[in-house]
Amino acid sequence: AVCVVSYSVSSDLSHSHSPKYVEMLNEIMSGNGVDPATLMWDTRLLKIKRQVLMYGPDFICIQGLQSIGFAERCSERELDWFSFEDEPVSNHLVHLYRDLSKANYGVAFAPTLQPPESVVTCFGNAIFWKRSRWQLEEIWNINNTSLCVELTSKIGGPRILVSSTKSAAVYAKEW
Repeated sequence: AVCVVSYSVSSDLSHSHSPKYVEMLNEIMSGNGVDPATLMWDTRLLKIKRQVLMYGPDFICIQGLQSIGFAERCSERELDWFSFEDEPVSNHLVHLYRDLSKANYGVAFAPTLQPPESVVTCFGNAIFWKRSRWQLEEIWNINNTSLCVELTSKIGGPRILVSSTKSAAVYAKEW
């Protein structure tokens, strides 16, 4: 059996120029909306980690994950990039990887787009896999829309192709 979970962690609320963001912020400030803490990455990260570690999935697909720099990343090919001491808190990819790597997960990331107000951060798709069961073979970034990874089973199962997709057009529609 294979267990897969998928999360889309960004939305129109991730972009401060979105009309929905302004509307939601007004509701929060008036006390009619959600608790503002639930929108903070630190709060959401704890909930995601708790759920992931409870199920221990083979694959975790994440769409809309924030990273620094518009570049493809892979923990198996450039571990040093994930290990910088003074990593900014806005690099959600690195901080999530550091937490999940303690449970023996690897990660591949492909950027999708940069928010209009930033030249440093980007949103992208990520795939985490359980290293004890899967060996990375190949990574494909398909037009900055889909991230695909091919993995080989370490316990005698078949090769598998996993995809995580959220295109720039989806962000535009949300915003």
